[in-house]
Amino acid sequence: ALVPKSVVTGWIAQVGIFQRPNNARNLISNLKMDGIDAKAEILEVGGRRVTRIWLGPFNTRSEATREGNKAMMRTHSKPIVKEWP
Repeated sequence: ALVPKSVVTGWIAQVGIFQRPNNARNLISNLKMDGIDAKAEILEVGGRRVTRIWLGPFNTRSEATREGNKAMMRTHSKPIVKEWP
């Protein structure tokens, strides 16, 4: 049997962008308590460093949307589903 390659393309659900790293860390640990594996990435937006929190990548858009919607209980905002990478 073939071993499936790890997902390198697919869909992610962006669940937050924070200017304060502490707020990003708090969200990640709260999501972990809910069994949701979130990832963080530091970006430059308009000359400022922000931390983007996202879930995935997932094989399908609907899977990314479903997992992002689970995170809404913590974020109180709709996830932004995007193609990855």
